Amino acid sequence: NYTSSGQCDCINGGSGTLCQISPETDGHCDPYFNTPEFNYDGGDCCSDTCVSSESFQCGKDRSGFLEVGYDLCSAGTKVSLCQSCWKKNGQDAFGDTNSALSGSSVSLSSGGRVLAVGDPGIDTVRIFDKDGSDWKLRGSLLTGPSGSNFGSTVITSGPQKAVENPNKKIPLTAAAAGEGILKVYDWKEESLEWTDISPVVATTLLMQGIPKIGLYKSGHVFCVLLADSIRLWEREVFALIWPGKNIWTSKDTPGQFEDFSMSEDGSQLFVAVKDQSIVKRIVLQNQFEIEVKVSKSAVALQSSSKGDLFAVLVNYRQDTGEIWVYKQTDNAHYSTSFYDNKSIRGIPLYPNRTPLIGVTDDGLTVSVSYPDQNTVHTFSWKNNQWKETGQPLT
Repeated sequence: NYTSSGQCDCINGGSGTLCQISPETDGHCDPYFNTPEFNYDGGDCCSDTCVSSESFQCGKDRSGFLEVGYDLCSAGTKVSLCQSCWKKNGQDAFGDTNSALSGSSVSLSSGGRVLAVGDPGIDTVRIFDKDGSDWKLRGSLLTGPSGSNFGSTVITSGPQKAVENPNKKIPLTAAAAGEGILKVYDWKEESLEWTDISPVVATTLLMQGIPKIGLYKSGHVFCVLLADSIRLWEREVFALIWPGKNIWTSKDTPGQFEDFSMSEDGSQLFVAVKDQSIVKRIVLQNQFEIEVKVSKSAVALQSSSKGDLFAVLVNYRQDTGEIWVYKQTDNAHYSTSFYDNKSIRGIPLYPNRTPLIGVTDDGLTVSVSYPDQNTVHTFSWKNNQWKETGQPLT
C-alpha cells in the first residue's frame, strides 16, 4: 500500500520498496520475517537473542497475552556445522562484586525458564525468569545471616505442566542452604513476593559445612542430608491448589550417608551408604528397601526422574573415580549388564571437593564436574562403549 506522500506503507512493519527490510529489533516476532534470510526478524524470533521492549514481550503475540514461542527459529538453528557443541542461550546473569562469589551454586528449572543463582559471599540468592534472551529478577532477594555463606546450595522445583496463563509467573518453591541454615520459600503470585515456609531443623543436626538439599514432587517434598540421617519432609496438598498447605511432616532414614537422590514424584529415595559399597533404594510408601552392591565406596549419586536407573561415582583408586550406571531389571534388582558391565573411568577426585554427576532419563548420557579444573564433561553410550561427547564446558 502506498501513502499519499508516495511512501510504501508496509503492513508487516518493514520498509523498502518491496517491504523487504525487517523492522528494527523490538521484541516482537513477526511471522513474515521469521526466516533465516531475515535472521529470524533480527533475532526477535529466537529465545537466545530476543530482547523485550516497552512495546512487546519476547515470545508473546502483539496482545502480550498469547504465548507464540520460537518454533521456526528453533527449527532453523538445528542446521548447524557444529553437531556436538553447546550454544549459549541468553545473556549473562552477573554478580554485583567479585566477593559475592556469584554462581557458586545454580539451579535451572526443567523447562529452562527459571534460574536460581547463589551468591554465598554476600549470603544471598537471586531467582530470575527467562524473558527472551534476558533474565529478569523475580521478587526480592533471598537472604541469610551474615557470614553464613547462605546460597552455597540452591534448588528449585515447580509444576511439570505448562502454566495456562502466560502472564503469570511459574509457580515455584525454592530452597537454599548455608553453614548451619536451611530455608524454603514459596512464590506467592497474589502478593508478588517470596514467603518463608522453612521447616524447623535443629542446627546441631546439620552436618559440618554445607548440607545437601533436594526438592521434589513440584516442591511438596523436601530432603536434607543430616549428620546422622536423611530427613524427608512432606506437606499436605489440597486438590487443585498449588502449592498446598505449609504444614510439614517429617520422616527420618537413620544412618550415615555420603549422598542421596530421589525420583521426581518423591516416591523413591536412593542413598549411598558412607564408607560402604552399597546404594539403597527405599520406596517410601511401604518402606520397601533393597540394597544394590556397587564396585567401591560411593562418592556421588544421581537417579533418573522415574527412579528406574541411577548413576553412581565410586572411589576407584586413591584420587581417581569411575561412574557406573545401573538400570532396573525388576522391582528388586538393578544391573550394569545393559552397558556390558562397563564404566566411565578416569574421573579425578579431590579432597573436600566432591564432583557432581547427572544422568539423563534414558541412561545414555552422563555428566560430571571436575571441580579443580572448573569444567563439566559429558559422556554418551554409543556402539557398546562410553565416549566423551564434544568439548568440556569451562
